[in-house]
Amino acid sequence: MEERVETALYQKYGPSPPILARERLAAEIQSSIRGAKREDLKQIISFCDMLKFHNCPYYFAQTAASSFLFYLLGLSPTNPLPPHYICPVCHRMEFIFDDSTIDGFDLSPRRCTCGALMEVDGHNLKGEYFLADERLMGLVMIPVNRYAEIVSLAMELYKPNEQPVEPYAPDQFAVFPSVALATDTELPSYCENWFNPLSIGSTKQFILRNLRSLLPIEDHGKNQNTRRVLQSMCTRIETFFSAIRYVSLMRFCWKEDVDITAFLDSVPLPDGILFREDVFDHYIGLGVTAEVAYRQMNRLKRGRQETISLNTQEHLRFIEKARVYASMPSKVWAIEYLLSMAKKGLYT
Repeated sequence: MEERVETALYQKYGPSPPILARERLAAEIQSSIRGAKREDLKQIISFCDMLKFHNCPYYFAQTAASSFLFYLLGLSPTNPLPPHYICPVCHRMEFIFDDSTIDGFDLSPRRCTCGALMEVDGHNLKGEYFLADERLMGLVMIPVNRYAEIVSLAMELYKPNEQPVEPYAPDQFAVFPSVALATDTELPSYCENWFNPLSIGSTKQFILRNLRSLLPIEDHGKNQNTRRVLQSMCTRIETFFSAIRYVSLMRFCWKEDVDITAFLDSVPLPDGILFREDVFDHYIGLGVTAEVAYRQMNRLKRGRQETISLNTQEHLRFIEKARVYASMPSKVWAIEYLLSMAKKGLYT
């Protein structure tokens, strides 16, 4: 695994990859040595390689999608590094750190000193979010029309004593070691270009032009007022970052009878945080470990009390909001889902 990912790193970033990329990758590889995570990684990689070989589209729905290692291996289209420019000719690279609401897809065109037009990428997904899982589980969403076939292939891939166990969520129909399979909307059975990289600019523009058809509001959210609000928001989206936040809100509204108006009144969009990782990042900022931050985030999501003592006014105010934020989808999920729907729309 290490040799394969090292080769991918140098192919992507040239003979002198940036320190930030090297450190991020080293941390993930080091983390994989602890406990059972290394075997989890190997199994998820083998499983996704099998899906790609059989031309079966999929996307990740948990922390695996924030892995730089998975991105380099071509298992996920989501680059978790901070927004950046990279020259396809000389590999010169420039990170953008000055605005947390900037997504790599939203960076304006720029030419390298060598004269080539630089590529843009990076969705700013914290490495700690991936590292926090002590036992990595990749929730892989696969199309309904390929589900029975993929379960059969997975049973051949895993050892006899590693057959599916009882699913732990209603939308998961098979759980293998390290991989939970869940069905999603029907996607194309075969597409020779499914895993080919798309032009960054065209991907973004395609999504912004077709967001309403890619994510039909009538399929998401059962509250009529919520549908009207989402429709209004959809017509005003001009950046990829705004599209990600919109997907997060839409996923939140899949719950029956959610009235988004009351939520937005208490959490103004320009200032509010709308991703589960924002709660995680708050705890990381307090100086706790990734494992503790991840545990606190999930406790709040389940309506439990946090287990650390910090009674400052600022923290107590945050906790009241965090009980809602922790129920929001993750930024990782929103990006993976949006890119997968874009590919579905582009190739069908």
